[in-house]
Amino acid sequence: MTGAARAAGALPVYVQAADLAPVGVLAPPGGQSARLARCIAPDGGEYVFKTYTPEVRGEVRLPALAAMADWRLGLGGDERAELDRTCAWPRSVVMDGRAVQGVLVRPAPAAMFLDANGHSKAWSLPRHLDALARPEAKARKLGFEYYPPPVKLAVLARVLRTMLWLHGHGYAVGDLQPRNALFSFDGATADVLLVDCDACVPLSGEPAHAQRDPADWKAPWPEPFGVRTDLYKFALLVVRSLQENTAAPATDRDRLRAVMQTRTCDVLVELCRGGRPADAVELLRDKASVWPTLVTPRALYVQTDASMRRRWHPAGAPRPDAAGPFTAGPSASPPEAPSAASSGTEIPTGFAVAVVLAIAFIVLVIMLA
Repeated sequence: MTGAARAAGALPVYVQAADLAPVGVLAPPGGQSARLARCIAPDGGEYVFKTYTPEVRGEVRLPALAAMADWRLGLGGDERAELDRTCAWPRSVVMDGRAVQGVLVRPAPAAMFLDANGHSKAWSLPRHLDALARPEAKARKLGFEYYPPPVKLAVLARVLRTMLWLHGHGYAVGDLQPRNALFSFDGATADVLLVDCDACVPLSGEPAHAQRDPADWKAPWPEPFGVRTDLYKFALLVVRSLQENTAAPATDRDRLRAVMQTRTCDVLVELCRGGRPADAVELLRDKASVWPTLVTPRALYVQTDASMRRRWHPAGAPRPDAAGPFTAGPSASPPEAPSAASSGTEIPTGFAVAVVLAIAFIVLVIMLA
């Protein structure tokens, strides 16, 4: 670890549970945790104390878990900031004497939580990625936002960017599934926070936890967590979010191709089948950059074979006549807002007018000749 990291007042790799001041319980038991609780750590900052279940405490590999916290401290300032912004990475290992109790992680932003009416509120209902797969009728019935396909892809692009960043820094997400990420969307910009990052897996070396994932998200081959399993599960996230079914047994190519190019669809389908398309990482890296740009405050767009930037509207819905700002909501649909953006199949208006005038002039000359 660098001297700069230690001098910044960072938490040590190990802290004692007795030195944490409780603030309140955040969530009931679930998964690896006996509970999630807000607390004030010795550095004066507020964190979430993830207390492990007795089973997890008995089998966790303490050196590997401590190595994760130490790795974060050894990152450069910009890289550590990126990790902290996108991942609830272990900040410290919490001990009771010499016995491990759990980890401290950063709290998720308030915008990633909802109250009972679907509005943003701190420390309430977490907005998990499975909200992306909620059909519009169900979203309306529950009073939650419905996320159109371009918004789904913009959110998932943030997941993808973080996943690829971790791969480049020697880690796989491992248990990549909807309940292990939170997101926010403000009508134009999406942010995502990966949670349960103590279960992330080093690409070389020993993981801190035994390999666990839900049955619906298990890779169909006996292989340890790694880049291949991450790519498989990310493809499932995209397909199931767009098909609005978190346990979709098959891919609907027509539904996918309505909002993406055929090659993108083919790569995702092949990954879902356990294949290894040679250009998968390169293509997905491109989509991680492009998909967020297709969501703007005034309109939503998709990429298709016919157009690199086509305005999106719900299937069968009439196109609105009046332009207005796009507002996410249970019944929101994107307006046909004027846009300077064009695709390879669209002809700019000014150019079309010039062509018509030129043709008319030529016809006139011929008639007078």
